Amino acid sequence: MGDLLVPVTTTTLHSVDERVDGHRESSSVAPEVRSSKQALETLRSRPQQRALLKALRWICGNVDINSHTPLVSQLIHALVNDILPDHWRDPNVHESGNGRKIKGLIVRLVSNVGGVSAIATRMRLLTNAKAESEPENQRPESGRAALLADLLSLLESVLENNGFLSSIWSNLNTSVPPPRRRLLWKELVTLLGSGRVLSIASEADLCVAKGSPAIYKRSWISHGSEYSAWLGRNLGRFMEGSQGTDMYHERAWAQMLERATSLGHTGRQFNPRRKDIRLTVGQIKLLERLMIG
Repeated sequence: MGDLLVPVTTTTLHSVDERVDGHRESSSVAPEVRSSKQALETLRSRPQQRALLKALRWICGNVDINSHTPLVSQLIHALVNDILPDHWRDPNVHESGNGRKIKGLIVRLVSNVGGVSAIATRMRLLTNAKAESEPENQRPESGRAALLADLLSLLESVLENNGFLSSIWSNLNTSVPPPRRRLLWKELVTLLGSGRVLSIASEADLCVAKGSPAIYKRSWISHGSEYSAWLGRNLGRFMEGSQGTDMYHERAWAQMLERATSLGHTGRQFNPRRKDIRLTVGQIKLLERLMIG
C-alpha cells in the first residue's frame, strides 16, 4: 500500500486578466481610496493602472488641488517623481483607454503653480546632476534623457492652451486667500515671466537630444521665440478677461508682462497695442501707469 502513496507537487495558478492595453495585471480589485493619506500612499507605491486611476479620480473629486496646501504639494511631488516615469511614456499604457484617462488626470492635477514649479525643479535636478553625486546618473544616459523627455511632454500638455494664465488666476482667486495668492502669483511670474522655465526647458531639451536622439522631439517651450509668442497670446487672453473692472487682475497682468519684456525674445509679442491683443485705451494707459509705478 505504501507504493500507492505517491508525493504530489502542487502549483498555484495566479489569475490574471488580459488588459485592453496589453499589460497583464492582477485581477484582484484595486482597493478603494477613502482618504488623502491613502491616496498619497497609493501614488508612492508604484501602483498598477487600476489602483492609480482610482486614486487620481478620488483626488480630483475630493482635494482642492489649487489650494496649494502641504498635502497638495506632497501629491504633486509624488505625481511628478513617482508616477510620471511609470505611466507617461510606456506605449502600451498611453494608447489604452485607461492610459489616456490617467494622463489627462495627471495633467489636470499639475496644472497649477505648484505643478509647474515641481516639473521645473525636477528637470533642473536631472540636467544639473553630476555622475558622482546624483542617483539619476547611475542609470544609462538614455534613461535620464527619457525622464527629461517625459517632463517636457507633461509641461507642454500643461501649458498648451492660450488660457493658462487666465485659468491659474481664476483658480487662485477661488481657492487661495489674498496674501498667499500674491505670493503664488509672484512665483509664477518668476517661473514663466522671467524665463526660468524657458531656460530649464532649453537645457533639458539639449540633454534629450544628446542623450537619446531616438526619442528626441523638439520642444517649443525650449525655444525663445515660440515660448514668447505663447506667453504673449496668454497675456492677451488674460487681460481681455478683466474687462477693465478688476484692479488686482490688471496689476497681476502688468507684473507678468513687465517681467516678460526682459526675456530677450519679445519684440512684437508683448506690445500691448498688437491687433490680436484686444485692449481698450484705458487698459493700455493703466498698464503703462502700473509698469512705471
